[in-house]
Amino acid sequence: MSTQSPTVPHRSSLHNKNLENIEESSTSSVLRGKGGIQSTVWSDGGILGNNRRSARRGVLWRLVLIAAIIIAAIIALSLGLVFGLRKTNNHDSSKSSSSTSAESDSSSTTSQSSGSTSSSTVSADFPVGTYSFTTFLDTVTTDCTSNSDTWTCYPYTIYNSNKNKAMTTLNWIITGSEGNYKITSTDNPLSADFEDVDLELYSEGQDSERYHFQFTMDKEVVPSVPITDDDSDTVCYFNSTIFTGYLYTKMEKDYPTNDESDNPWPYAVRAEQSVGGGENVPNCYKTVNGRITEQITEGLDAMGARRRDTMASPFLPSIDFKSYASPAQGLDAQALSYIGAVFTTVTPADIDDAFVYLRETFGTFATHFDASALEEVSDVVSLLDAGAAKVFVSLQQLQQLRTVPNIDLDRLVAIVLGQSKQELIDTIGGTTVGIYAQNVKDVELELAYLKEYGTDRPAVFTSFAQPTLENALEVAKLSGTPIIPAALLTVDINAETSLIPAGKLLLANATSDRADGLFTTLVTDERGVALGLVYSSEESVQESLRTGRGVYQSRKRGLWYKGESSGDVQELVRVSLDCDSDCLNYIVRQKGRGFCHLATATCFGHYHGLSKLQQTLQSRKASAPEGSYTARLFNDPQMLKAKIMEEAQELVEAKTKEEVAFEAADLFYFALTKCIASGVSLTDVEKNLDAKSVKIKRRKGDAKGPFAEKFGVTNGAAKENTEAKEAIKEAASVPKSKDDPAGTQDGKILMQRIITADRTPEEVEKVLQRPSQRSADRILGIVNPIIQNVRERGDAALLEYTHKFEKATSLTTPVLRAPFPRSMMQLPPETIAAIDTSFENIRKFHAAQADDKPLEVETMPGVKCRRFVRPIERVGLYVPGGTAVLPSTALMLGVPAMVAGCKKIVIASPPRADGSVTPEVVYCAAKVGAESIVLAGGAQAVAAMAYGTESVTKVDKILGPGNQFVTAAKMVVSNDTSAGVSIDMPAGPSEVLVIADKSANPAFVASDLLSQAEHGVDSQVVLIAVDLSEQELQAIEDELHKQAMALPRVDIVRGSIAHSVTLVVKDIEEAMVLSNMYAPEHLILQVQDVEKVTQMVENAGSVFMGQWTPESVGDYSAGVNHSLPTYGYAKQYSGVNLGSYVKHITASNLTAEGLRNVGTAVMQLAKVEELEAHRRAVSIRLAHMNGEATA
Repeated sequence: MSTQSPTVPHRSSLHNKNLENIEESSTSSVLRGKGGIQSTVWSDGGILGNNRRSARRGVLWRLVLIAAIIIAAIIALSLGLVFGLRKTNNHDSSKSSSSTSAESDSSSTTSQSSGSTSSSTVSADFPVGTYSFTTFLDTVTTDCTSNSDTWTCYPYTIYNSNKNKAMTTLNWIITGSEGNYKITSTDNPLSADFEDVDLELYSEGQDSERYHFQFTMDKEVVPSVPITDDDSDTVCYFNSTIFTGYLYTKMEKDYPTNDESDNPWPYAVRAEQSVGGGENVPNCYKTVNGRITEQITEGLDAMGARRRDTMASPFLPSIDFKSYASPAQGLDAQALSYIGAVFTTVTPADIDDAFVYLRETFGTFATHFDASALEEVSDVVSLLDAGAAKVFVSLQQLQQLRTVPNIDLDRLVAIVLGQSKQELIDTIGGTTVGIYAQNVKDVELELAYLKEYGTDRPAVFTSFAQPTLENALEVAKLSGTPIIPAALLTVDINAETSLIPAGKLLLANATSDRADGLFTTLVTDERGVALGLVYSSEESVQESLRTGRGVYQSRKRGLWYKGESSGDVQELVRVSLDCDSDCLNYIVRQKGRGFCHLATATCFGHYHGLSKLQQTLQSRKASAPEGSYTARLFNDPQMLKAKIMEEAQELVEAKTKEEVAFEAADLFYFALTKCIASGVSLTDVEKNLDAKSVKIKRRKGDAKGPFAEKFGVTNGAAKENTEAKEAIKEAASVPKSKDDPAGTQDGKILMQRIITADRTPEEVEKVLQRPSQRSADRILGIVNPIIQNVRERGDAALLEYTHKFEKATSLTTPVLRAPFPRSMMQLPPETIAAIDTSFENIRKFHAAQADDKPLEVETMPGVKCRRFVRPIERVGLYVPGGTAVLPSTALMLGVPAMVAGCKKIVIASPPRADGSVTPEVVYCAAKVGAESIVLAGGAQAVAAMAYGTESVTKVDKILGPGNQFVTAAKMVVSNDTSAGVSIDMPAGPSEVLVIADKSANPAFVASDLLSQAEHGVDSQVVLIAVDLSEQELQAIEDELHKQAMALPRVDIVRGSIAHSVTLVVKDIEEAMVLSNMYAPEHLILQVQDVEKVTQMVENAGSVFMGQWTPESVGDYSAGVNHSLPTYGYAKQYSGVNLGSYVKHITASNLTAEGLRNVGTAVMQLAKVEELEAHRRAVSIRLAHMNGEATA
């Protein structure tokens, strides 16, 4: 049972005691409504004096109303209620025996059997009838907690059979018929009378099916028994209070009644009620002594009542998320990460970039977006789903957002722009929605408002027309959150004296209970494991922010730079305050032996559990002992894969508690080995879990393909289009249009089919358009600052981006130079053999492209023209990577460079989080003779190779595939004459066009289409079916769906198929016309007489001829190059070949006879073009030959 204290109306009427319509949760015993207390009670039809189960029942009870005071020895006496719902009868409550119930705070994890029905019999006209609702007064212990809006007492309650303990019995009458039920109640001294309130049926047919009703009341209540320690009468006020009830029709009761013959309501019941009031002080008065406040207020102080969001950042730096990484002044990206929270603005023009930004920064920044400029509320929801901490919205947007399922109102902030008080009350009254006062000019008025509003409220954010340190501190000290431009903040108060010290704002609310004013400081790692306890001062915090290190305050020696002498330094991750603002939390990355001076990981001993396992695996990876099993796993990916599958199966089959724990531990070991091998830490995994926890949109979570079939999972009768759309969006590498179709019909993965004979040429051409890419302006807005930063700051900027984007924070140099250590190339023999085979085939094919000798032609007697080849001296090869393993790209780019004789081969590839490059890429780099590997990716790697840095060799040409940002960077540097660098070709998403006639094998066709569809949701696949019947087309479509459902990347395939198409044409000639118009990256010909058809190819990156030539062989080992033009550029560009790495230089050699023969023509053309010097260069020589004088 929960006892809740009613509260006094808040001094500010901004929040009007209305109860927020909160999503139901069977695990919640107390729900919150701003401006008042809201209680939740679950009931099961028990009667007065029911024996109650122990705390494992969870929180099943209801609320009602008053709370009051307890005697001097007890902090609080509250009034709660437990209620029984039963058919009305004359049952005497005195029959009940007393019982004792202890409910734990942990009971919020209620163990209800959802979906189980009671054995009780219900009438044929259920739920029509009359029921009673009984409440009781109880005394509780002082085991109470409080926050800004909820007083919760977890009771250790003693019931007895004293009939006088019953405060009231409410009669509920349900009338009507199916689809139109009404509920009425009268004569309720402690609640409101209501009549003919609609009962709405929710979740019909599901386990959680229930009837819902709600009404508002304004009422004065005189308790039937005194609630204070004297005989004074008491009156309590319930102003604008909302009552909500849920009558379940399937959910099992949680505890039995004493007598089932009473035919009680056979299912669970839930009720919610907000209690008018404010500041957590009950709105109750004694007739003699006035308001009952003193003791409860003291009790609240003792329990630490405080505002919501206390542990949030005390201020928000505002940034431009498109250019924050390279500011002219103020906080840079690294300094911002120490604060951990930022504010920025998003518009419709840069919404796509905002998603990219969130993917890159989630876990580093808690980003607050001003989203008021967005036209579509769905975009605001998508921001929240992508990980935005809060969104600041207009009141109109807020009204729409409150109707969205799963929206957490704590993550919404209403922008105040001159609305009246009543408008604000109507919109956000009774909710946890925050407030944003924008560009405040009258700071005194804002401060007066904050003082009046108090701290018992949702978050209030304030930005200033003219920000100053004083104004920001005043707002922060009143528990507001000041928003200050990052350009006006500094972490180096000595170097930037005109800026606002971030450290002072960080400590605005910090308090110390020590005479010396030092702050107790808990130092933890990124996973929250406590490393030790130290002390900090304002000076040490400022120094930590300035240096990015763990710097503390020694009580004897002043500033203490952790690890200065021992080498066990700490990289600062974040500084924050605890909930009471009297303890700092330093989150750090500990280096060296550990935090403790005894060389242990923590001052409390060694790591244990997963942290210890991670530490061991990381150590083994760096230097594994001879014969180490873990080292074997690192070097044998196939064995590791087999062990993960084996242990997962054994966990599934485990039965007992001990077996489950044992098998889960084994699975954790092998799964974490996979993570460490891929450069993924537990922190990375936990960040992914955190990202999933804030999602609003829900996926059904069906089992996939072969697993569903293996375990007999049906995944439901049908797949809804909305779920298919969601799966696509989850898999998308770029946000998709909300109108983009799911690519499914009745759950089947199916390409759109077009019969060209039924369409105009314009319609067919439109169908073949590629998926739209991000605006070039948006991409360049991100890429240009990165290029400029690397160009100006060299290695320092390159390392910053690698630390940020690749999370490889341990790197101290951006380059790995040859010769590469053999330890970095440890590979299974079969992988080495595969790479060697591919290397040799690629070498042979590209070597055959070389000119046998220089070309020489005598165009006329005495005039010889020559062309000879020279390799490009320095080439930069971009190999996408990170956690991916792409040795094939390293080979495709490196082998031709080696064959061409390029003197310097520089490979750039993003490192893994531990700073290493995949051994396959290192092995390939060694084979092709690369001079170095640049440990960076993206636009920053392109810029480093184009302009050169202290460590990175400047190159003359950059080749290789990449995402849109890499491609944009290549285009930018190639157009910069000061860079002096060329590129291979523009690039876009991967694509394939398959032409199939009646001779084609449907399974082969489907597999070729899927081989490109799995690259990404922005990939496109096209099938041109030559004179195929409906049966033949259906066979291909069936194979496509069957094979796709078995793929691990089926969600990505769905996204690709959404904008892919089958064109049905009459003959091969029409097919080739469409193919040449489309100019595919990969063209697959599964047709008869393939040699003849190949002669009709005009535009394609690479052609794969016949049924035994899948595109995959070209990707890896056949010998042809897989770096090809996409997005229609095959009309103008070739794929990478030997010619991509060489220059063709021409030479002319004329004899005197030759000059006489050609001279006349040269002079005449120079005369026509009025270039006299050109003409004279010939005429002077001719005159010299003839012995003539020259003028």
